[in-house]
This record gives sequence, structure tokens and C-alpha cells, in this order.
Amino acid sequence: MAARTWHGGRSTLLVWPDMRLFVVLPAGLFVATLGFAAWTVLGSVPYEPPFGDPPLPTVVAGPDLNLGTGRLEGIVRDIENQPAAGASVFVQQSGRPIWTFTDENGRFELNELTGPEPIEVSILVRGHFPQTFPVAFDRSPLDLRMARRAPDPPNLAPPPSADLAGSATVGFESSAEGYEVWLLPIRPPSLDEPAVPRRCLVTADGTFEMPDLAHGRYEIRLLPPWAIDGTWPNLLTTWGAPAHVFDHPRDGELDLTSAAGGITGVLEDENDEPIRGALVRVEPVLEEIEGLPFPSTLSDGQGRWTLRDLPSGLYRVHLTAGPLTVTHEDVRVTPSVLVTLGSD
Repeated sequence: MAARTWHGGRSTLLVWPDMRLFVVLPAGLFVATLGFAAWTVLGSVPYEPPFGDPPLPTVVAGPDLNLGTGRLEGIVRDIENQPAAGASVFVQQSGRPIWTFTDENGRFELNELTGPEPIEVSILVRGHFPQTFPVAFDRSPLDLRMARRAPDPPNLAPPPSADLAGSATVGFESSAEGYEVWLLPIRPPSLDEPAVPRRCLVTADGTFEMPDLAHGRYEIRLLPPWAIDGTWPNLLTTWGAPAHVFDHPRDGELDLTSAAGGITGVLEDENDEPIRGALVRVEPVLEEIEGLPFPSTLSDGQGRWTLRDLPSGLYRVHLTAGPLTVTHEDVRVTPSVLVTLGSD
């Protein structure tokens, strides 16, 4: 560090030692002292970590499967002394099943058997009675031949059947395409009653076919397109009424006419402007089926809406536009008629 002084018009430059030395030297001396102390301590006393050794892992013993080291191999032959492919070979030891299948040459191999005492090998070959062979390990490879052929199963005569053709009329709908005809046997299927439930779709021209329909008595149901593969609603009857019965083939062709109707209306506001996008919901008014969900619909650009394929009966209609909901109670639907509701 330097400073300049003035004496009688002359300047004198005074120089002092650099003050940084006074800062660096004490810091370096402190570090050196600390390092020496650490070397002295660590050099004489071994360093020990503050934590002990981790505990040894717990070894869980696996289940004793009682697997043996014995092995059996051999060939299975049918009653005609031909190799039996795909035969089942089964052994049970100490409650543990061991099995395999013969290959295309009738050969098999069983492993993990316990021995050396004799065991029993059960064989199942198609067309033969099951057979059990007592065998010993020292006899492997084995040559096992089936002794008894099983009788052929009885041939059941096919149930009498005939093709069924029919047509469906769905009222004010322009096309019956996509509707479903469901025939449900009056009695459960059995050897004496071979009829089983059958379904088929109606084509655009209103016709349908069921090939090889077993003879019998059936309940008939007609389902709308949104309910195919379901169980309701049956458009051929009113709510709660029994289904129509059809006797095939005595009753000939099926001519079905929907007993369903519909509800329609126009939604307008207080200025007689159509309300678009209003939600329209419907539910039947009948205790045993109350709450069944029917498909809802929305009003179009002219405020018009229509609900179709409603079996005859009483309904409750809910119209929702924004926060406002209007409910029409006890709206009666009749076959093939569109009931018109006011806009309210």
C-alpha cells in the first residue's frame, strides 16, 4: 500500500507493507494447524463408522413339494397293439398328481417320482375303458397295452326341425331393419324338448328367417334396434301382458305387428321460438317396471322431438331445457300412434 504527501510543493511517496498478507497468513496458519491436529488424531486412533453392520437378510424356507428324482418312460398301445397318440398317463403319489400325454408315437415320460416302491399308472385312451397298471421303476421303459375297448356312444337322432320365415310390421316406422325377433321355448331344452332360444334380425323389407328351427312351442318377442340381444321391451304386447305363443311348424309363417307407439312434440319458448337441444326422457308408469331406462332424445333445430318403440301403456315424460324441467304425467301410448304433447 502507498500514500503521497506534500512538503513545500514537493510530494513524498510513502509505502507500507501489503495489508492482504495480514489476512492470508493467519487463515493459512489456522488451516495448517487444523490439518496437523486431524493427522495426529486419525493416525493414532482407527476411524469407526457411527453405524454397525447391516442385519443379515431373513431367509424364508420354501414349501416342501416332496419332489422325487424317479423317472418312468414307456409306450402306450391300443387293443390292436398300435401306438396310442394323445393318451393320458396319470400317477398320484402322496396326494400329488403327476400326469402327461403320449406323443404321436405313443411314448411318454414321467419325472419327479418318488421311489423305489411300485406305483400305479392310470391310462386313458380314446375308445377304450380306463385301465390301471401296477409298475416298478426297475421295469422302465414300460410297454403298456389297453385290454378293453369301450362301446361306441349312442347316436342321437337329430331333433325334427324346419325353416321358419316371417315378416314384421313396425307401425309408423318406414323400415323394420335392425329389429330383432326372439323365440323363447315354453319348456326348458331337454332330450324330449329339443327347442332352444333363437334370435334373428329383421331385414329392411320387414322379412326374417330362422333356418332349422326345432319343432316346438315358443313365446314370441319383438325387440327394437337399441335393445337387440336384450330381454325387453317386447313391442308385440302392452306392459305386463303375456307374450304371444307360436307353435312351430303347425302355425306356419310368422306375421308380426308391433303394438308399440310413440310420443312426439315441439318445444318453444315464451316468444314462440323453437328450443334446440332440450333433453327428453321417458319412463313407464307401472310399479313392477318403474325406473327402467329408455333411450332419451334431444329436440332438433325446430324444437321437434320424437320417442318411438314404446309398448302400449302409460308413461311419464320429462322435458329439460337448461335449469327448467317440465313433466307430463300419465301419457297414454296406443299401437302405431304418435301422441303429440304441447310445448308448455
